Amino acid sequence: MVIKENLELEWEAAGTSIDSIKKMDDGILKKIERSGCKNIYIGVESGSDKILKRINKRITRAEVISLNKKLKKYNFNLIYNFMVGFPGESNSDVRKTISMIYQLKNDNKNANISPIYFYTPYPNTKMYGYAKSSGFVEPKDLSGWSNFEWRKINVPWASDKKYLK
Repeated sequence: MVIKENLELEWEAAGTSIDSIKKMDDGILKKIERSGCKNIYIGVESGSDKILKRINKRITRAEVISLNKKLKKYNFNLIYNFMVGFPGESNSDVRKTISMIYQLKNDNKNANISPIYFYTPYPNTKMYGYAKSSGFVEPKDLSGWSNFEWRKINVPWASDKKYLK
């Protein structure tokens, strides 16, 4: 990485994983900060260790909280992404996600949360088979798939009543 002293750049890192960031030492993080990085978007997905394991995130709740505290000394915004509505997710799992969101915000003034999205099954993923065995019926054509988006509940085990109280 080359950093030019008189060149002012602003950039952001999207699609960043906790697993990747936890491998970075202070020297790398300082270079990222000095290079003009303003926002880092981090996919956490859930505050429940059970769900994190099921979706194969290779992180734990404790690691996310610890890393968030470590990153508060840098001058970039952290934008954490979360989802609810995973197959087999209980109300307790959702509460763990909500409590993690509050803890991240309380522990680090630079922590921000994107809107919480709903899980959407995607073909050829590990979770897709689990979703189908949990009652998900895949659309028959592309027109049916075009109705799917992260802002809508797309699975039979979740409902507006469960999440939108």
